[in-house]
Amino acid sequence: MIAILIVAIAAGAASALMFASIVSGELFSLLLFYLAPLPLMVTALGWGPLAAAIGGIAAAAGLGAIFGLPYCIAFAVMVALPGWWLGHLALLGRPIEGAAAGDGAESGPPQLEWYPVGRILLWIAVFALITTTGVL
Repeated sequence: MIAILIVAIAAGAASALMFASIVSGELFSLLLFYLAPLPLMVTALGWGPLAAAIGGIAAAAGLGAIFGLPYCIAFAVMVALPGWWLGHLALLGRPIEGAAAGDGAESGPPQLEWYPVGRILLWIAVFALITTTGVL
């Protein structure tokens, strides 16, 4: 559990630093700003959505303490929420009914039906719209 907390806080710190780089006004910081959800998404895929949520909350609290409440809310809505939600959706899977092994064969691991990729892309488009609107 301690390792998950360390990974979550490290991902949150990386994401918060990428988000806060926009304050510098450099052109390169715009790329970092748009890639800020990536550490939380990788954490959600590798260590579960709970780790991404913990990292997002820690990062939002840190940004809120340093830059104020508007940055905290903007980070939570435009970075932490999409990172957590997309990581959660990518890991959704359920066993397929009637996909048992053949007659008398060894039973292997159950076959899974994953969350449809088209719906994940739809969620990505919705979050991109929210992020772009927030930036403008």
